[in-house]
Amino acid sequence: MGSFRNDVDALFTQSSLRSHIHRVLPRLQLVRSMTPATTGLPRRLLYVANEDWAFLLNRLPMARAAREAGFEVHVATRVNKDAKAIEAEGFILHRVPFRRGGLSPFAALPTILALRRVEKKIKPQIVWATSLRQ
Repeated sequence: MGSFRNDVDALFTQSSLRSHIHRVLPRLQLVRSMTPATTGLPRRLLYVANEDWAFLLNRLPMARAAREAGFEVHVATRVNKDAKAIEAEGFILHRVPFRRGGLSPFAALPTILALRRVEKKIKPQIVWATSLRQ
């Protein structure tokens, strides 16, 4: 038991802590340099929902909060009748051909390709996807 205690004490000596800090600091600086704030890139958030009404029902408060936090909010969804409501919030709408039902991966191919095009075009930092297949 005394050996374990000595090992723990050795880990938390001043020189040991100083050594750990000097190893960690460069990594923290690297992470800071990759953040959008220092690179000048806009912070983009992409919500993916299979129906426009589902986005408004389930994700609208979060999307508003993201917009208020400075994110450019994009919504990729199948548009039925709520496109104007999404755009009225100031969100950027991307129409995606979601097909509900069915299990064929080939039937999902147009959706996958459309989502890939949106992702390549806007390059979001965060993607929030829910209920993609029902």
